[in-house]
Amino acid sequence: MNPTQVAYLHMETGVILLFLIMVARFQLMRAAAPDYDAHGALAPIQWLPLCFIFMALGFMGVFRGTDPLLGLEIAVGICLSLLHPVNALCFMAHLMLLRPWELNIMDPLLTILPRLTIVLCVVSYLIHPKQRGKFDRRNIRSVMYLLGFSGWLLLTTIKVPGRAAVILDYFNTYFKSLTVWGIAIVFIESECSVREFELTLVLSSLLLMANGLYQFAAGEMVEGRLVFGRPYNLLGDPNDLGAIIVMALPFALAAWFKKRANPFGRLGGLLYAGFAAIVIWFTRSRGTMLGLAVQFLVYRRARAKRLRLSLILMACFVGVAYYGAMKLVPRDEEEMSTSSDSRITLWGSGLNMALHSPFLGVGYHQFNDNYMSYAIGTIYEYGSRTAHSSWFLALGESGFVGLFLYCAYFKSVFRIAWSHREERPEQLYSLAGYVACITFLSHTYTLDNYMLTGLIVASNGVREKLKNGS
Repeated sequence: MNPTQVAYLHMETGVILLFLIMVARFQLMRAAAPDYDAHGALAPIQWLPLCFIFMALGFMGVFRGTDPLLGLEIAVGICLSLLHPVNALCFMAHLMLLRPWELNIMDPLLTILPRLTIVLCVVSYLIHPKQRGKFDRRNIRSVMYLLGFSGWLLLTTIKVPGRAAVILDYFNTYFKSLTVWGIAIVFIESECSVREFELTLVLSSLLLMANGLYQFAAGEMVEGRLVFGRPYNLLGDPNDLGAIIVMALPFALAAWFKKRANPFGRLGGLLYAGFAAIVIWFTRSRGTMLGLAVQFLVYRRARAKRLRLSLILMACFVGVAYYGAMKLVPRDEEEMSTSSDSRITLWGSGLNMALHSPFLGVGYHQFNDNYMSYAIGTIYEYGSRTAHSSWFLALGESGFVGLFLYCAYFKSVFRIAWSHREERPEQLYSLAGYVACITFLSHTYTLDNYMLTGLIVASNGVREKLKNGS
């Protein structure tokens, strides 16, 4: 393992430890509730301590040459997952964002972790019939729009050369995101579960920020900017890291949006925000700063009493602040101008694809290969490229029908977030900022996209269940 991989492994085990402490805390909160049925499982949970001892010894032995603590943490994560379905969901989501199997340490246990966490979710759901979330009919519109988009996306593969390979990629990548979304819909059953999943996103983003900052300090950068890469040093777009920070930041600051909150929660949110500010500055990401500006604008709009005047003043303030931030960002003006012009070309290419094939577009995962054929205007970047916009990527690859379904889904999710802005304002701010970011990023099929929107849709069912007293 190279030094970056070693550092990432140590940071990862540290963050996983914080995550497990958080999950254990929420499980204790559930167990303390008067209506909690400790014996409601269909499996002999009393054997879990003994199973934990054997798993811990086995996993620690497997990782004795790298980091035995990681083996112990996996054993703890499995046991917590078997105590409640949402614990299993959070464990799966956390590992899918951290992706320890990409450490390239050639360990067979790490390679099966993605499938193992999905199996844990299924088992935990089956053995806890009294701790399940229920699909709420009020979410039917959002569910139908997303399932419609997913089905249409699969249909677009009929016109793609090498269809079998593309369909396999669909199930290996996009379908995983859809699976996590679906599990969140049927697993999250209470306010406790909602908050647990929110903090899972916060802790996952914490590791990604730490890794990015470490790589920057180690001199791994592109044009003086912090990079967003995996342990094997595949340099990525710092805007991707910025979008995840913008998504998680309101969840970290949730205590500040409430009149009565734990002071430790507020302090933790403040520390996270300070660390996030440092990382965002080093990413030099204009899209991230725009996402933060949109979050502030939505925050003021949600709390405004004089709507029209407040919107005008806040829009002016955000515009001036964003322009000032762009002047302070230490990036080459020519490079920034080229980046903006290149995005316009990429968006035009996506529109051109849809105009030539308005119903099916060029097909799932085909934008990269077709970019040069449909590019119009001045071409700044050559070869395989992505759309640099979630909306234009959906338009180019699935046509106008796909774009309509995708936009309709986000509109329905935004309506849900807006409807419970009083009790869960952090979800509204997270969605607003994230949507602003992915307007300039190709996150149409990414995991973080469906984790966030699945959380919001699931929260709507929890809210209605509480209203009905069930």
